Amino acid sequence: MKRSVKWLSSVLVLSALAPACGDEDGGSGFPNGGSGGNGGNGGSAGQPVLPGTGGSGADAGSNAGSGGGFPLGPDGIPVGFTKADVGAWKLGSQITGAGGSAGSGGSAGSGTGCGSVLTGVLRDFKRGDTGGGHPDFQTFEGDGLKGIVETTLGEDQKPVYVGTGPHIDAADGNQQHTTTPDNFRQWYINNDSINQTFLLHLFLVRQPDGKYTFESNNFFPLDGAGFGDEGLDNGENPPVLHNYLFTTELHTTFKYKGGETFRFEGDDDLWVFINGKLAIDLGGMHSELEETINLDTEAGRLGITTGNVYPLELFHAERRRVHSHFRIDTNLEFVDCGTIIDDPPE
Repeated sequence: MKRSVKWLSSVLVLSALAPACGDEDGGSGFPNGGSGGNGGNGGSAGQPVLPGTGGSGADAGSNAGSGGGFPLGPDGIPVGFTKADVGAWKLGSQITGAGGSAGSGGSAGSGTGCGSVLTGVLRDFKRGDTGGGHPDFQTFEGDGLKGIVETTLGEDQKPVYVGTGPHIDAADGNQQHTTTPDNFRQWYINNDSINQTFLLHLFLVRQPDGKYTFESNNFFPLDGAGFGDEGLDNGENPPVLHNYLFTTELHTTFKYKGGETFRFEGDDDLWVFINGKLAIDLGGMHSELEETINLDTEAGRLGITTGNVYPLELFHAERRRVHSHFRIDTNLEFVDCGTIIDDPPE
């Protein structure tokens, strides 16, 4: 059963955190597609929070939207978030059922939009090496392979698979990395019979050089959720079980001012598109790799000019035990908190 989900959220500027007050509950979400609540309003009393996010109207089923503002704890991490090596993350509601169109995000209150929280989607998959799971997960190894996706993002805002068959790295002992275009498409499409879908909130921390960072060397946001650990452990003694097999999808926009960079470090597959053009290609099965794009250097290829707003879209996959690394470093000025786009018709 396919699902269609959309969340247009309020303004996000990655700037110093400013105290604000707001309610963590947004407006109504699925299935009726109600509008999100207003965030960041209220009096001067209460805990500091990330600047008001507004109601997202995006949580699944009958759950309410997640907007308002995330209250900060005494450690500077939003309450209810799991602390990472740098920053923190929070698993949001599961997205289930068809429902109606999601409500739009509420207005940002007196703060600066979402502060430094970005929202995207996680999709959990069953292991494919034991039968009955997805054939691309827990089945391959490798040292990375570029060219799995086209250099231009699809019209449906999803990466486009190159070719019609498996991608094989001849330079790495004919190591296979993927199976088919249809199987690849399932990585970033909601399908109740293939995957389980959840909202994800990432809290980035401002560094002394002005960049914002999220880093987790044990990025397991779906532990205890989705299809579970399926007996996959970290290979250490004593073993620790984790949910290793999932994808991450983020869609946001930024204002290009000049001098910006975006860096990703992690495993496995990772593709970043800027203005619909492939900006970072760390595809394929691999241990931790990193790549940085300098927007000024690549402005011509990306078709961007200063003073304008452009989309940034990130697609990640964690497809095999034992490690799960995920790091973002950027000085981009994002202008929304993240968009959960509609699934294209099948």
